[in-house]
Amino acid sequence: MPDAKRLEESPLSRPPLRVLVAEDHNINAQFLVLLLQRMGLQADIAHDGTEALAMTQAQPYAAVLMDLYMPG
Repeated sequence: MPDAKRLEESPLSRPPLRVLVAEDHNINAQFLVLLLQRMGLQADIAHDGTEALAMTQAQPYAAVLMDLYMPG
């Protein structure tokens, strides 16, 4: 039987990691969010670079998936 410490360290007991999707094409952004959710991650969308920078300053993200050719 697993001890309490092992249960606390279980990935299932932690909140999902947050990922920022910085993408100006809505279809691509929605596809990435769906894919990340299926992987058990929580995703937020930024529609331009300025919004992405503001969002990363407001809260920490485990990763940022960013389109390099987008406004702002």
